[in-house]
Amino acid sequence: MKRAAALVLAVCVVTSSPVWAGQIKQLAQLRSPNFFAEERFGSAVAIAASTVVVGAYDGRDGLGHAYVYTEAGGPQAVATLTDDTVHAGFGYAVAISADGTTIVVSAPVDPQFAGEGTVYVFAKPAAGWQDMAPTAALSVPNGPKSLGAGVAVSSDGATVAAGAQGNDGSGRIYVFARPSGGWQNTTVPAATLIGSGAGTFGGTVAMTDNTIVGGFLGVDAPGAAYVYVEPPTGWQNAQPTATLTSSDGAAGDQFGFSVAVLANTVVVGAPTESNSGAAYVFVEPPGGWQNATQTAKLSSANQGRSLLGYSVASTGSAILAGAPDMTVAQNPDQGSVAVYQKPPGGWVDSSTPDLSITASDGSTYDVFGWSVAVSSATAVVGGPGHTVMGRSGAGSVWVFGER
Repeated sequence: MKRAAALVLAVCVVTSSPVWAGQIKQLAQLRSPNFFAEERFGSAVAIAASTVVVGAYDGRDGLGHAYVYTEAGGPQAVATLTDDTVHAGFGYAVAISADGTTIVVSAPVDPQFAGEGTVYVFAKPAAGWQDMAPTAALSVPNGPKSLGAGVAVSSDGATVAAGAQGNDGSGRIYVFARPSGGWQNTTVPAATLIGSGAGTFGGTVAMTDNTIVGGFLGVDAPGAAYVYVEPPTGWQNAQPTATLTSSDGAAGDQFGFSVAVLANTVVVGAPTESNSGAAYVFVEPPGGWQNATQTAKLSSANQGRSLLGYSVASTGSAILAGAPDMTVAQNPDQGSVAVYQKPPGGWVDSSTPDLSITASDGSTYDVFGWSVAVSSATAVVGGPGHTVMGRSGAGSVWVFGER
């Protein structure tokens, strides 16, 4: 499997509906307006209702883009989002608010800030999404490197959580709040969330309006996910509310590589657990979040390396886990996405997905499932290795739904 960067991609998904049922079909295939070789279109995806955001950080020189697609606009991008200066790594991680008014795009290796990274906020114009420069740039000078390794945004677009990936306790998740007059450039976060231990923190971030989850990859030890619940006095006073771990965790599982949160459910990916990977489900107890091991472990009977859990998403009633290294129809690294439906009695261990999603034109080294996002009964899946018009690594994104 081609690795494009050392950063950990955060896949954060917050959906507005807990509905996912029945068989689904491929509705559309999205492609970059550029068709550049190694553009890595689909390395990050986000969706809110009928709007899809696709990141393409560009594996050639790192000068990436983010593209906006709407159901009304069909498979053609309605907007290209860029920075108006140097934007190395731009498009590495993306997020969109549930109300569709705010898009967040990161450039975690932006040389303009000496490699510290920048997170860009785009506010939807009154006339709708269009080609545009950022509304605001969020940065933390002299902070940990790679700000924007993971990003998340609240449902109303008023709060942005940005991970700055760091090792040995240096990682952070910075919380930025929208001023009363709207988003503007700032170097002063409203709060700083800190993990603990020897490992990598800040590379994966997910959030709901009052809960932030950050993945922690342990060094020579199992990883963890930290849950932060906003105190009544605001995020500036937030400490970890709970530490989530796997009951069968081992060093090298990469538990915490991906995270998702919706309502009272957190999903944590561990793509190298037992070689093939797994996704762990945690359900909030009636009394609130507390230190816990998983409610359920979702895995696969496949014994080969598939990286199940490299990306994760949740609708509440279903969990999607990307497996970009899965061999499909004898095509290595073609990739797939496993769908697990919540049983009537609640989540339980399962090694049998209810559904496996693959691309209609899938091929070797697509790494389909590298990224995944879902809103209601519509899922988008990125395959940044897909060859388009003979251009290797141009990438594609596929849209699936029940319609």
